Amino acid sequence: MKKLTKTIKIIGTVIPGKKLGQKIGFPTANLKLAKPLSIKTGVYLAITEFNHQSYLSLAYFGPKYIQSPSKNSFEVFLFNFNQDIYHKKPIVKLTHFIRSPKKLDSVIKIKTQLTKDVQAIVKNNLVLVNQQNQITGVTNVLQAHQNPPQLHRAVSIILFNSQGELLVQKRSQYKPLWPLFWSNTCCTHPRPGEIALQTAQRRLFEEMGIKTKLKFFYQLTYKAKYNQKLSEYEIDSIFLGISDKKPKLNRKEAADYQYMSLTQLKKDIKINPKKYTPWFKLILKRLKSSDILTS
Repeated sequence: MKKLTKTIKIIGTVIPGKKLGQKIGFPTANLKLAKPLSIKTGVYLAITEFNHQSYLSLAYFGPKYIQSPSKNSFEVFLFNFNQDIYHKKPIVKLTHFIRSPKKLDSVIKIKTQLTKDVQAIVKNNLVLVNQQNQITGVTNVLQAHQNPPQLHRAVSIILFNSQGELLVQKRSQYKPLWPLFWSNTCCTHPRPGEIALQTAQRRLFEEMGIKTKLKFFYQLTYKAKYNQKLSEYEIDSIFLGISDKKPKLNRKEAADYQYMSLTQLKKDIKINPKKYTPWFKLILKRLKSSDILTS
């Protein structure tokens, strides 16, 4: 996947197609373009703007080898989107070139290739956003955190046990930012195309070996400098949950854990503020005893 030197803006009207994409789990919007395209044929990563919202997308410009191999068409698949946009005029902004067209002569081959295209976007990338939390693109994890950091989405999980104690973790020594600091139960970044709740549930199991219901608490925007090279700059979605299951630590992510009451935590942060991650301290300022889940 190669970033374009300049974003390409495309406007067109969505027209009915043969709905082949729906049959294979990749429903696409076929666009009748306002003017002919003079771009390289192939698959692109795109941001599609519709109804004041932005959606990560896969765009394709080229021949439909099964349906109409003799001419080029333009279609776009929007991640996490299920609205009817026939006859609407979305704005599609191409940001990265993924690959050239392939002559795929069966539905199964098309589905397999599209799955690989999505995986190429998801792998090691996170979602960049603006201050309104609208998607502006993707980049790899390291680049997003290099100074000056780029604003991106994150999730943080706060897990209680039935006694109202909070499960805190000591971050692994392998973490590039704030290694061996104490923090909330776990946190990470949504993968491209992944909604925040899915991310939170996935990461809780990956880091702590726990599956439980989670509920959205609030959203926090913050910036914090770690050193001369790396910083955090995130819109962080906070989720709360409850479980008495014993954590099974992923040692690449967490070095240790303990349970602490909210009173104990806030007292210790006042005494030892440098032990804790900056986002966790901000979350605890908002967290009250009435927010604690115990059933």
